Amino acid sequence: MLKNHKCTNKDLIELFGVITELEKNSENEVDFSYGLGKNIRNIEPEVKTIQGSLKSSDDYKKYGEEHNKLLKKYADKDDNGKIISFNHQGRVAYQINEDNPEYNKEFDKLKEEYKLAIEENDIKVKNFEELLERECEFDLYTISIHSFPKHIKRMSIMIPLIRENEEEIEKYFKKLREENKEEGKKAKEVSSK
Repeated sequence: MLKNHKCTNKDLIELFGVITELEKNSENEVDFSYGLGKNIRNIEPEVKTIQGSLKSSDDYKKYGEEHNKLLKKYADKDDNGKIISFNHQGRVAYQINEDNPEYNKEFDKLKEEYKLAIEENDIKVKNFEELLERECEFDLYTISIHSFPKHIKRMSIMIPLIRENEEEIEKYFKKLREENKEEGKKAKEVSSK
């Protein structure tokens, strides 16, 4: 069953991320997996179009490469002379002393050389952020709440996918909370024996 849904492009991308992650779980109920698959195929073209609008120019990519080389050159090193790096939001980052005058001089020179590319990219990022806040409209394939896994993270973003009305959803969650409470009591009894 299809249901028309409106949300921001940002919410659409978030929903897409959640349902693609959930679809990877092979233990899902068949109807749930089927519904996720249908929604992924329905939403994916729009998500790719939105994400594709933020492609960097070749000059900005070159700036990024040169900046990365500069960061590696001046990155702090451990006792073995190995560059100290860490994961920052899914990307490699380097520990660096930004007060280093040599680094700052080279970095300022690099920023000046790629000034136009940086400015153009800043405008593109600002426009992309505005695009994320725009409303979009699409059809969702709804799934019975009884097909959802009992323990699902980020359920609030999944609400639009639920076929049942608000009253039925509340009833379902009330029953689920009672079952979880009962399971908790049983677990306590077993552990105290």
